[in-house]
This record gives sequence, structure tokens and C-alpha cells, in this order.
Amino acid sequence: MRIPIERQKTKITPDLKRVVARFFFNGDARAKGIILRVTEMSDTDVEKAIIPLLRDFSRRHRNITRIFERHAEKVKPLVQALGLDYDQIDMKKKLLIGSYFTNEFSIESAAFFNPSIVEDPDQSNLEEGENASSSASGR
Repeated sequence: MRIPIERQKTKITPDLKRVVARFFFNGDARAKGIILRVTEMSDTDVEKAIIPLLRDFSRRHRNITRIFERHAEKVKPLVQALGLDYDQIDMKKKLLIGSYFTNEFSIESAAFFNPSIVEDPDQSNLEEGENASSSASGR
């Protein structure tokens, strides 16, 4: 089934200030690997990695260091499971660990690309006045 597409003149431009930094976790094994790699890094390498991240993220987030700290804190049990003392880890390493567990999310992007706002091209088998998006959501 071909769907006709009509291009509009409206342009949607991104606003980099409208993103949310949220916690991202992809399983214990990967998390432990990241934690070990960061804790084994030299102070120089950590500094080279964290400074550009802080500079870049601080343009979009009010207090990115607090966000990174909070995300590092969330994986503290894994740090301890690796036999490391979380309180003895350098702050820059904690920030770098936290950055690895941070995902930027654009709420506007999610709204624009939400499939529920697009009408299903197959409208067969629907009751009068009903459309596929309302029947799928149970309304």
C-alpha cells in the first residue's frame, strides 16, 4: 500500500537546551566493565575525557556535575561488588563513571516521532467514528 506524502514548508529545528539527562543502565556485566575501565584509567586520561564532557553537557544542563554524581551513586553497589571502595574513588573518576550512565533524551523529539500520533494507514474493520489510534489505546 502506497502512502502519499505531501512535503510541508514547516521546518522544525532542534533546541539543544530542551533535553533531559536521565540515568541509563544496560546490565550489570556491562556496567562493571565500564566501572573497572574508568577506575583503572590514569588521572591524566580521566581529565582528558571528563573536561570536554563537562564543557559540552554544561551548555544544556544546569548542574551536570550533580547529575553525573547522582548517576555514579546509582551504580555504587556494583562498585562495591567489584571489591572497590566507592568513597576512595577520585571525584573526576566518579563523574566520568556517571557520564557513562547518562543518556540525553529529547522530549520534543519523542513527541514528534511518537508513532501513536500517526494515523494507521489500514483503517479497515473499525466502527463508525473510530480510528486506529483510539482503538489501539482502548479509548
